[in-house]
Amino acid sequence: MENHDIQIKRVWDDNVERGKQWAKELGVPFEENIDTVLKDIDIDAIIVTTSTNLHTEIILKACQYKKHIFTEKVLALSVEENEEIWKAKMESEDGIQCSVDGFVTETNGKRVSMCGRRIKKRLAW
Repeated sequence: MENHDIQIKRVWDDNVERGKQWAKELGVPFEENIDTVLKDIDIDAIIVTTSTNLHTEIILKACQYKKHIFTEKVLALSVEENEEIWKAKMESEDGIQCSVDGFVTETNGKRVSMCGRRIKKRLAW
């Protein structure tokens, strides 16, 4: 299903070759610098599909630039990182929305499971 209110403007990926390929498939430019993407005032939101170890860095940067965020898998690797993301989101004056598509709990151990429960509770899911 297409949503005509949403348009992918460009692709960034920490793996340049993969990012260029994906951008080509989508028919949009590839950008090597994440800050350039986040500084773009025409971009309202980002989708974070990086490996989980990069989630915190990317999401915190997106909060600084007041971008809405959608991510999949676990939000971050630790309770502390989840709390840091939560704090950055709450400090935003522009009502940043952060959406997480599911929480991987059993394969990542109790600590990440606890992160998921804390964040789910705060996001009122």
